[in-house]
Amino acid sequence: MKKYALISVTDKTGLDRIAVRLSQLGFGIISTGGTAKILKSAGLEVIEAGELSGYGEMLGGRVKTLSPPIFAGILARRDNIEDMRELEEKKIPLIDIVICNLYKFDKDAPNREELIDIGGVSLIRAAAKNSRFVSALIDAGDYDGFISKLESADEKLLDVERKRLAVKAWAMIEEYDSRIASAFSDDSEKKIIRLSKHRSLRYGENPHQSADWWVLNGGHGLHEAVTKEGKELSYNNILDLSEAMALACDLGENAVAVIKHQNPCGAAKKKTVLESLQTAINSDSSSAYGGIVAINGLFDESLASILKGFFIEVIVARKFSEESLEILKKRKQLRVLEWPNPEFETFEMKSISGGVLTQTKDTKTVYLDEAELKVVSKREPTAEELSDLKIADTIAKHVKSNAIVLVKDGATVGIGAGQMNRSDSVKIAAMKAGERIQGSVMASDGFFPFSDGIENAAGVTAVIQPGGSIRDKEVISAADSLGIALCMTGVRHFKH
Repeated sequence: MKKYALISVTDKTGLDRIAVRLSQLGFGIISTGGTAKILKSAGLEVIEAGELSGYGEMLGGRVKTLSPPIFAGILARRDNIEDMRELEEKKIPLIDIVICNLYKFDKDAPNREELIDIGGVSLIRAAAKNSRFVSALIDAGDYDGFISKLESADEKLLDVERKRLAVKAWAMIEEYDSRIASAFSDDSEKKIIRLSKHRSLRYGENPHQSADWWVLNGGHGLHEAVTKEGKELSYNNILDLSEAMALACDLGENAVAVIKHQNPCGAAKKKTVLESLQTAINSDSSSAYGGIVAINGLFDESLASILKGFFIEVIVARKFSEESLEILKKRKQLRVLEWPNPEFETFEMKSISGGVLTQTKDTKTVYLDEAELKVVSKREPTAEELSDLKIADTIAKHVKSNAIVLVKDGATVGIGAGQMNRSDSVKIAAMKAGERIQGSVMASDGFFPFSDGIENAAGVTAVIQPGGSIRDKEVISAADSLGIALCMTGVRHFKH
């Protein structure tokens, strides 16, 4: 029996090329609607799917391929005598190849029900089910490789290819159906999250741990950044990169963040990227050594000169000048990533025993909404202090709890991170700042349970914190006695 390929595609990429090659290899072509018109205009002989059913296309094109002759041609078991005899008796063509891709489903479209593909999914399912004999091609990227294997006439090679294509088809159908189910479901008790493997990593946090990088299907993020220089990113690099750019973007244009072990060791928001980078590095240069630098702006040759002789693992920026790349590529251990349009998911997940926890991302700061800020001390903060307080509060959101951040003139001068006792975080931040604590402002990610948090920050002139402690009055009294302007936001920023 003559063999046929059924072609019905929404994405017409590579359509002419594969149809011509199949025709040259002796395959008849069965097609539908617009696809058939294109193939006919290319000079190919095409059987319309509606001709096989005897009814043509029905319901304004809603029914094209859903007919017994087409599905019998796909599902017939080639090694079953009865199946083959029945096809021959009913003059049903044998369909060995199904080339099909689906309507683009948009959950927000007003007519989204009309975007649900029925015939295409059914064709692909049938071909994948009968993958011992039938090839299901859903991706134009597979066309050339498939044709070369078909031309080889190596049945073992083709068998492996058919199975690979079937697995790809099943995965696509699963993802497609789950998107539709999610769009129409109001069941808040179920959540479908689809991930695709971006790549395997050399190892995880430590060399004895295996690791992979997965991305959300249809999502945007760090995987879209372009590597300009350097070797493959490590697991720890990826965590720090995402955190560093998130902080730099939170602070705004020309901001710089330096991250180590997912904690900022320096951050600044100045008029120029050059000033921001200088002050962010100088905030705690010993901790910044071997860290990750994120630039919310252009990295040019003047910035490259600042980092000369200073060991940095990775630099990520929205854009790099060609001159800066020429300088940076001489640093053999440095990785350089360009991320023009950083985007971050609106939710977070953490694995626990037997499942995961999800939460919306912490996006709320007085940097974005000054209305949240309430002055509770006798003294009002100056305009300069208020500007620094907003920057400090934003940075504290990115520091592991308990977090204390000291900022002066738009840049950190001391950070106390991850201590079980908030007072200890204050002491660490003050120790990091040294003399620079004089005239600085302080942010805390949680309320001060006692007044010692403020009393141990000698030199600080203004403080921002959520408030909400049963001893708030004591804390306010301590601030007033020290002449400190104290602001409360009502917004906690714990980070674990």
